[in-house]
Amino acid sequence: MSDNLINKELNAVVVVGNFLENQKAVINSGCMMVQQFSYCCERKLNEAGDTYTSVKPVILKFSIRVNSNLHAKSFFKALNANESQSYSFIFNAVFNTSKQLEKYADGMLVDAYVVGVKEDCDSSPIAEDESKQVLLTVTLQVCAVTYVGSDNNLRCTFIK
Repeated sequence: MSDNLINKELNAVVVVGNFLENQKAVINSGCMMVQQFSYCCERKLNEAGDTYTSVKPVILKFSIRVNSNLHAKSFFKALNANESQSYSFIFNAVFNTSKQLEKYADGMLVDAYVVGVKEDCDSSPIAEDESKQVLLTVTLQVCAVTYVGSDNNLRCTFIK
């Protein structure tokens, strides 16, 4: 496979809430840049040929850099609330001059419970143009994942 076909850089943002309900409400300052994410969902066929997911819970982990207490607070609040919440992962997001979401390559809408939040802070000096940031690693127990293609042209739910 050619190297130019593989994007080695993850270009994704996460937003608390369902971005499909109102894409114009997604603004650049409300997005958090995803540093890394991973999850594993196993699907099998039964004897009748129907697809089913494993009985093991699907755990999704992602890391973000936050420089706003409001961003971090939303995850701690969800952890304490013990309620399902929607999270939107938007890939290759493009924002217009008003800093609103204009288009995206793909999206992933996740309904999940926050089951863990880990905070890492490095006190080493940072560049002048950078604000102090904290690395937040969030662990979700997934209820449902819906994949959405650009301009909402493909929508399929794989985990439910």
